[in-house]
Amino acid sequence: MLALLAASLLAAPRAQDSIEFALDGERFVRIEHGTRRELLCTLDGGPGAVHAFDESPLGLVFVAAEHGLFVTSRAVQSLDPVDLWQGAPTGPAVGVIVDSNERLWLATRESFGCVELHQHFGRTFSAADGVPPPPYRSLARGAHGELVLANANGSWSYVPDSGSAPTVRVLAVDGVAVVPGATMRARSTDGFELAVEGSALGGAEYRRRDARHPIWYLLDGEHSNVRALEPGRHELVVTAWDRDLRRSPPVELVVDVPYPPLLEHKRLALVAAAAALAIAAAFFTRARRRGGRNAFRRAALSTIVAVVLAAQFVAALFPHARGWPFVGFGMYTDVAEPFSLAYRDVLVGIGRGGERFEIELWSAGFGQYVFRRMLVPSIFGGAAERDRLLDELDREHFHGELAGFEIRCDRQRLTAAGPIPVAPIEYVVHRPEARHVAR
Repeated sequence: MLALLAASLLAAPRAQDSIEFALDGERFVRIEHGTRRELLCTLDGGPGAVHAFDESPLGLVFVAAEHGLFVTSRAVQSLDPVDLWQGAPTGPAVGVIVDSNERLWLATRESFGCVELHQHFGRTFSAADGVPPPPYRSLARGAHGELVLANANGSWSYVPDSGSAPTVRVLAVDGVAVVPGATMRARSTDGFELAVEGSALGGAEYRRRDARHPIWYLLDGEHSNVRALEPGRHELVVTAWDRDLRRSPPVELVVDVPYPPLLEHKRLALVAAAAALAIAAAFFTRARRRGGRNAFRRAALSTIVAVVLAAQFVAALFPHARGWPFVGFGMYTDVAEPFSLAYRDVLVGIGRGGERFEIELWSAGFGQYVFRRMLVPSIFGGAAERDRLLDELDREHFHGELAGFEIRCDRQRLTAAGPIPVAPIEYVVHRPEARHVAR
């Protein structure tokens, strides 16, 4: 069955305006042109009994079911499990609500909490937050926008965002007080210790991201070891998050991570120059012995080839040496795990008549590998940045015909039957007259 799904999805019609979703008993069905059918699920065994579903402002449909939380959209014909992590509620889901702030509220039989829609991390409430004891039966919207969580003894209402907004301060890098605007230097090539403090409803949770990338990374409390950074200059953004997944105003931090002694620029340049001279001397000495009209030309070419191959070998051994054109070989030999996800960033244009079309990244000035870095300001920078990007794209490529754009990440679930398109990650849908923006 999955094989038929994988083979047919790319050719499936996308008359999305006529597609609706509904519950048919304990089944989740897609309704298209009056025809009801149950979506095929990428998870073996399917979703089980379905209890509730809700749709986000950007068109993603989340389904609470016996086997967990699932997601679909009108653009695909599959139902895929959401890979929840980092504090999100897990287990059999009994209720789901997506609010206007692009957060997902999830109730499982044993827990209740909030989930971030793009990376799917979250916060699970505890008894200290006032939630009643499980097991829970349902989650619903109240008459005044509150969340109503029901268990066997009754119901409990919760109003999100009722407390003060989170705050954060970045105090020190490796014990040295942070000076605003200054570049801090880490002591170790492995990373650095970051000290922060803040306040947030339910206790602050701290995250950081590269200033040019949208992915948030969890910090281990107020004193965190930041690892997995390449040597060099890093522009970071640090925030505090509360239990409702509200973010504090960001704090920018610039940190310089040193290179290993062997790979320091001056030392590496001297070693590389010495190695190149040694290789050249060997080839030219051999050419002099052999003689001949083209001997020295062959020696020069042999030297260049040998130096390039040696650089590739070094790049394969030392991760910090990898950089174009000496990229090493790991990128060509990585093997995807079964049931993992493959991602592809997509920029979609919206014409004046509402038609949608994919914008080829290279033609728009965005290489695939720098796409997220260049569009992060439009995701986090507010309406002004999105208007600037829209004006730039329209002026340079569409001559007044572009009314809006969409930024998303298309995904495929890698199954034994082949790759199956699943619901994308929606970042921004921007039209000045009808604006929906991810948090």
